[in-house]
Amino acid sequence: PQDIEATAAACHPALRPNHAAAFTVGEAGAEKLVIVQEIERVWRNRADYVELEGLARAAIVAEHELMAHRVTFIRTGSLPKTSSGKVQRHRARQLWLDGELEVRGEVVPAPTPGKNRHVDR
Repeated sequence: PQDIEATAAACHPALRPNHAAAFTVGEAGAEKLVIVQEIERVWRNRADYVELEGLARAAIVAEHELMAHRVTFIRTGSLPKTSSGKVQRHRARQLWLDGELEVRGEVVPAPTPGKNRHVDR
């Protein structure tokens, strides 16, 4: 997952390198890729989450030939890490599933293709 996380973070300066978690979730009988990514503090009030989501998805497809089901942008410093600074992907996944992450923005897939909806929190 580190290579996917690095690809997503490298697509825009608003995304913090080494502050992302990539994991899969089961949905409709299939495993889907989710990216949880911290936003740099200076970008928190001016980030265009629709643009960032599109850039991250495009970079992941181009580099890894994978489609991210969801890209969730979270508050700076809120990604769970160990005391040595390693990303806790399983904990991030559980927090995402439980809706307990400090979300700053995400683009929620709509049932109709091309009709995604931005949620800004």
